Amino acid sequence: MATQYGFHVDMRFCTGCHACVVACKELHDLPVGLNLRHVFEIEGGAYDTTTRASAAGVFAYYISMSCNHCTEPLCVKNCPTGALFKRQEDGVVIADSSLCVGCRYCTWSCPYEAPQFNPLTGTTLKCDLCVDRLMEGMEPACVAACPLRLIHVGPIEELRERYGGTAAAPVLPDPSITNPNIRYTLHPDALRQDGVRVVKPPVPEAVRPAHGEGSLVLFTLLVQAALGATGLALILTLRDQPGAGPGQGLVRASALLLSVGLVASLWHLGTPRRALGALRRLRTSWLSREVLGTGAFAGATLLLAGVPPGLPIYPAGLWIAVFLGLAAVVCMVRTYQSTIRPAWNGPRTPALFFSACATLGPALAALLLAVGAFEADPGVLPTLWAVALAGGGAQVGAQAGARLLLTVTGIGGLMLAGCPGLGGFTTALLIVGAVLLIGSEALGRIHFFAGAPPLRVGGDA
Repeated sequence: MATQYGFHVDMRFCTGCHACVVACKELHDLPVGLNLRHVFEIEGGAYDTTTRASAAGVFAYYISMSCNHCTEPLCVKNCPTGALFKRQEDGVVIADSSLCVGCRYCTWSCPYEAPQFNPLTGTTLKCDLCVDRLMEGMEPACVAACPLRLIHVGPIEELRERYGGTAAAPVLPDPSITNPNIRYTLHPDALRQDGVRVVKPPVPEAVRPAHGEGSLVLFTLLVQAALGATGLALILTLRDQPGAGPGQGLVRASALLLSVGLVASLWHLGTPRRALGALRRLRTSWLSREVLGTGAFAGATLLLAGVPPGLPIYPAGLWIAVFLGLAAVVCMVRTYQSTIRPAWNGPRTPALFFSACATLGPALAALLLAVGAFEADPGVLPTLWAVALAGGGAQVGAQAGARLLLTVTGIGGLMLAGCPGLGGFTTALLIVGAVLLIGSEALGRIHFFAGAPPLRVGGDA
């Protein structure tokens, strides 16, 4: 890269007038509530009331921030389509809306909240440093609009030599995450951490996504249920050689779940007609790999659903399907671990996803048994118990309240269904146990998405 461009912002004298925000907004003709540059108000401190005269110990200052055109931008690395890329000539990170599928993975990846999803177009946009204006010898809109001339743009090394400054402060994300090309001359109170609060304007309903993460809840659960069911089919097939009747029903159910899951995943996209474009970045994006792995898993189960269980190729096909399913879920785990959400970055994510496979597989098998999709020979129910116990037990320590009750009761229902002499109650117990296990996993997945705030300006996660 020849030259890396970036910003310098002098925080000491910023009055929070938002002239930079308005200029950028007007230039790009953005809808109400959607901004490519933000001004954050940081406030903190407290009044000292220990003396007769109350002493003010409060403080407030402002941070103007847009895309920092990072040296190692996570948004570029994680983008599955190539819509985000870093220019070689100046290091500016550009968003090409013609390639964007609106997956919003970039918004999960940026600690500076630079990429913004526009639900009116179904694509993501971001600051491009006004490169067209720079090429014509003009300043970026934000630089030109600042009445106190506190924003500067140019080669980052020149800015560092001229103004000094830093990219690190208690209210800013750790610069080691993406190595941002920004230099701040800090406000005198920027190092204070007593009672710090970030004040942000509310986002109007008009620019909020019309759909949240419900489609991803459904997609992830269905893919993991399909892997659990396919793995269970393999266990039953190996046990029942050369029969494998129960396993065939599970494979067909898995193929159906995967088909529904892939359709559900399209609902999350802003521009679903470009969905296949998510395969462009297999070298760098875990989301691209997840799409490929899930598609391959779905294709394998669809082909296997038409293969008679008695053929010698059937067990080999099951092994291949299970391997592809494992690869898909591993890619799914890494997709979420590669974001800036601390709750997703650790071992909790693989534990949650793989235990869901072991819990949902037996739940699906129990439902198939209840509707008579295959006969319950004496060895099927103990197999379901063992797998469900493994999956449920792996997460019991992390569960609490309603979800723990649902898990324990659901596994208990499956175990009671195996007791002799229950007659018609067996079917009811199978259905109740399966529904409770599915409900437990659904609650856990909703909390997985809702309870994972990102790193952001202000240092709060």
